[in-house]
Amino acid sequence: MAVLRIHDVTLISPARVLDDLAVGLATTQTATLTAPLAAAVEVHVGRHCPDVLAKPAPARPPTLRIGLQTEHILDAGGMPLWQSGQIGTDQAQVAHHDVILNLSPPNHEMYDALPPNLRARIDLEPQVFPAAAPPFAPVSGGPMMFFGGPTPRRQRRFAKLQGHGLPVTIPPHATFGANLWQELTKAATLPQILFAPARYTKAPRILTAIPGGKLLIWEELALPFLEGAHSLTLTDAKASDAALQTSYEALASLCAQHSLPGVLKAVLLEKGLAAP
Repeated sequence: MAVLRIHDVTLISPARVLDDLAVGLATTQTATLTAPLAAAVEVHVGRHCPDVLAKPAPARPPTLRIGLQTEHILDAGGMPLWQSGQIGTDQAQVAHHDVILNLSPPNHEMYDALPPNLRARIDLEPQVFPAAAPPFAPVSGGPMMFFGGPTPRRQRRFAKLQGHGLPVTIPPHATFGANLWQELTKAATLPQILFAPARYTKAPRILTAIPGGKLLIWEELALPFLEGAHSLTLTDAKASDAALQTSYEALASLCAQHSLPGVLKAVLLEKGLAAP
């Protein structure tokens, strides 16, 4: 478990891969949390985990407790995915937080059984990005880089890309943090090949790509991200630099509208905990 503090925000995560997301939110590389909020905020990264509330006592009691739900329970068509067994855990933990930032809008149905006062705590938007993004920074002639488990489905996609002259590199297993950032600097684009045939958008992958000025090449996207506007598909991976840059700039603009500091400030203002 990681406990990270940046300005007046404490980020808590219960697992290694979630630790890396917490570190990403707290580092200067992503530039997500860049200034104090004038209130103590506690963010639980990975609220779906049963032990997410097991933690050391904070330096001071938080004014606001946020749950960050990163898992995709349902896809854009309402199809249950591999984490659907966690719905009960998710529902039970809503009461422990002032606000739930669920990064996957298709998950909305899992909260339908909750009473209205608890449903009102749910924000179904990918509110996890920095308020500003760096310029597009592809590496001319560089490879496509995939980070994640090379499952059989993904390996088949890699082979197809290779056949079209688009080699894919994969960092060694368990490449996180600074080591992952070092690998990202070598990449032209990042292909996003999903674990299973479904439709959803992995916001943490975008959070990794955007600060490095990289565009994700996606199979399918779910709202609020739009194919052809905020990304190119795998079949368009050989698009011109101008087309790649146009998609990246549209993606960066959308991400700025879903920034983590923006939503935290809005919640504090709404609850009367911050001045306008």
